[in-house]
Amino acid sequence: MEMEVRAGVVLAALSLSLFSYCCSAASLITPQNILNGTVGGEITFDISVDPVDLTASAGTWKFGSNVVVTWTNSNPVYTNDYKGRVEVTFATGTLKFNKLFATDSGEYTVTITTAPSTLNLNGRVELKVYDPVSVPTIQSNVTNPVEFNDTVTLTCTASGSDVSYRWFNGSSELSDTQRVHLSADNRNLTISGVLRSDDGPFYCYVYNHVSKNFSKPFNLDVKYGPDLPTLSVSLNKSVYTAGSSLTLQCSAQSNPTAQYQWFLNGTSLNKRSQQLEIKNIQVDQAGNYTCWAFNNVTLRYAAVHTVIDVIGDGNSLTTAGIVAIAVCSVLLVLAVTALVVFLLIRHRRSSTGSSKSSSPTTKPEDGLVYSTPTFLKEPGDRKSKQNADPNAQYANISKQPQVQSNTATEYAELRRK
Repeated sequence: MEMEVRAGVVLAALSLSLFSYCCSAASLITPQNILNGTVGGEITFDISVDPVDLTASAGTWKFGSNVVVTWTNSNPVYTNDYKGRVEVTFATGTLKFNKLFATDSGEYTVTITTAPSTLNLNGRVELKVYDPVSVPTIQSNVTNPVEFNDTVTLTCTASGSDVSYRWFNGSSELSDTQRVHLSADNRNLTISGVLRSDDGPFYCYVYNHVSKNFSKPFNLDVKYGPDLPTLSVSLNKSVYTAGSSLTLQCSAQSNPTAQYQWFLNGTSLNKRSQQLEIKNIQVDQAGNYTCWAFNNVTLRYAAVHTVIDVIGDGNSLTTAGIVAIAVCSVLLVLAVTALVVFLLIRHRRSSTGSSKSSSPTTKPEDGLVYSTPTFLKEPGDRKSKQNADPNAQYANISKQPQVQSNTATEYAELRRK
C-alpha cells in the first residue's frame, strides 16, 4: 500500500512537470519584417527559443515545400541546391546564406523540437533577393535642342531589381511643373519649350532595397540666339576726319557662335568677321553701318547699326558741308543781286534829280557814289581795297567758306564821298 502511494506521488510530480513545460510561454522568435538580400551577398535568419533554457535539439528548414536542411542533435543534412552555401546553428535553429541567388526569394518555414522538453515550435521568414542597381545612364531624344522650339525628353536607364528613379538638376530635385513632366515611373523627364537655362547638369538617381547609384552629370547643349548685338565704335565717337582709322566691333550672345556680316548704307562690304576696320576712311565712306549676326543652327538673325560721319581734313569737305556751302552761296548771290538792283534804282533816281537842278558839270553835294559789288578772294583780305582807285568807293561783299555748315558773310560797305 505504501509503495502504491509513493508511485502515485512520483507520477503526479512528473505530470505536473510535463504540464508546466507544455503550458509554459515557450516560443520561437523570428524576424518580423521581410528580409532583403542582394544577389551574391549574404543574409542570416536570426531565430531564438524563449525561454533561453530551451534549445533546438532537432529541426527542419523548408523553402516552400522543398527541404533546405534538417538536423538532429548535431547532424545536419543539406539538400543539393543548398550545399556549400547555407549553414545552420543547431542550438537555436538560425540559418545563414553565404551566397544568395535571385531564385532564393520567397517564404521560408522552420520547425524545431526543444530540449530538455520535446516542444514543437514553428516560425516563418520572408526573403526578397534583389539585383543591385547599376550606374544609370541618361539619353536625350534631341541632339541639338533649339531654344523655344524643341521639347526634350531625357530617359534614365539602369539594370537591377525593382529600380526606382529620381531626377535632379544640380542639387535640386525635380518634380512636375508647367514645363517639366515626369513619367509615371519617373524614368522619363520631359521639358517643354526648352530654354538655355535648362542646360543642367541633370542627374538620375536610381535605387532599390539593397543598393543605389547616381548617373554621371548630363548637360543639355541648348542652341539659342543670336540675341540683339551690341556695337562698339573706336574712340566712342561718330564723327571722323578723312584719312583716320575707324574700328567697329560687333558682339551677340549665341550658341553656336554667331556669324557676322557688315553693310554700309544697305550694301554688303563683304566683311564676315566680328570686327570691321577701315584704316584710311574717306568722305564717301560715311553713312549707316549695319552689323548682321546669324546663327546657322537656329537660323535666326539680329542686327544693329550706327551712323558714322566723315569730315574733310582741310582740303576736302563732307557731302553735308558741300551742300550747306552751295545753299549759302545761292542765298548770297540772291542777296547781292537784290542789292545791286536796289542800288541801280537809287542811282537812277539820284541822277534824274541832279540833272534837273544843276548843270552837268556841277558835282552833286553830299551825293552817294556806288561801285560795282565784288567778292573778296579770301576772308579778311583788304589788299584789293588798298590797290583800288582812291577816287572810287567799292562795295565789298565776300564769303568765307567753312568746313562746317556756318558761312560768314561780309556785307556791302556804303560810304559818303
